[in-house]
Amino acid sequence: MKIRWILVLLYASLTCSAQSLDSLRLRTEVYHSSQWEFGSNGIYTKSLFSYLSTQQLDKRLKEDLISRLQAENVLGNIQDVEFGFRQERDSIHGRWKRGFGLHLAHRSRWAMNASDRAYELVFFGNARFAGQYIDLMPLDLKALQWSEVGYSFWQETNDLSWSVSTNLLFGHAMQELEVERGSIFTEESGEFIDVQTQYRFRSADSLLLFKGMGASVHLESSYDPDGPWRFRLGVRDLGLIGFGRSSWEVRADSSFRFEGEEIPNLFDETTNLLNSARDRLEATFYDAKGGTQWVLLPARLRAEMGYGLSHPFLKEVQWLGDHLFLPGYRFRNRVRLKMKMSRQWTLRPELSHGGLARFGFGIGAQWKNSSWRCALELNNAQWMVAPASFGLGGQFSIRYLL
Repeated sequence: MKIRWILVLLYASLTCSAQSLDSLRLRTEVYHSSQWEFGSNGIYTKSLFSYLSTQQLDKRLKEDLISRLQAENVLGNIQDVEFGFRQERDSIHGRWKRGFGLHLAHRSRWAMNASDRAYELVFFGNARFAGQYIDLMPLDLKALQWSEVGYSFWQETNDLSWSVSTNLLFGHAMQELEVERGSIFTEESGEFIDVQTQYRFRSADSLLLFKGMGASVHLESSYDPDGPWRFRLGVRDLGLIGFGRSSWEVRADSSFRFEGEEIPNLFDETTNLLNSARDRLEATFYDAKGGTQWVLLPARLRAEMGYGLSHPFLKEVQWLGDHLFLPGYRFRNRVRLKMKMSRQWTLRPELSHGGLARFGFGIGAQWKNSSWRCALELNNAQWMVAPASFGLGGQFSIRYLL
């Protein structure tokens, strides 16, 4: 009898001790990740590189660009650089896992949506449109740069997990153009030009590095029940930034006919005539005001669904969908395969449609051992073999388990 109770007490003591040690054992990792994405549905990567290498647009390059443009053309760039660390602990029976983390990030978003006629007007002027009515819509632009300091926490219980990150933001740059109506008519002989427009333009005009402050949250949840299916939902950059009093806003809702200025003597009072024309234009189109400008961040919505396979090589089929609230950004669908090449190597080929570009082929690779996790993804890998492609992008991350 005594021996039985001694064995029971010994087992309970060992179990409680193991639970206590396990629940207090902290696993910590430090990480770095970089993400970049450039894309367009009408401008080839080759044409863009030709412009960047020469810093000029000759007539041949302009004509080539115009011939490939769509009715609506998006051109955008997304960049993220992040450093941080995470710390977590879990139960001995794997019933729960929780942790927290800190991160420092710099984020940049720039996108423009413009019609082919708007590009043609900028490239060649309005002479080729004499006698024509030109609708410039759509025409929108948004550009934001900010730094982020965030604290995150998460918990996993059985098949359900969630995470929250609260972030303090420091705004660096902001420009926003929203055009609701825009058209131009050039009289056939060039006697006058009619312009109709309704727009709002905002900008943070300051030499300060930190032009504003704000806050945001990242939210994510996943459901991984027993069986082959798993699901994940998330939203990032849900917040706003208030740019300081040096920011300003311009609104216009007007029609204007420009018939030129008569200059009786080119060398007499030319400055006064130009100032008069400028004042007339400003009175017609400009309703400017300064002060703090509150700007919503371009939030990103994301959904993911995976189906696990029992194949020794092909482990999972995944679908990912995301939408970023930038001008011209289209809902992006991605279909991805997870291939287990060895104990340390995993490959993830994918096909995508939407986003900043059209169709895309991507490839990702992950390498890991007991301490390191390294991953590299190319979201639009076709630019490496086909110069006539739309956009390029990728992601690199490295993690070290302490």
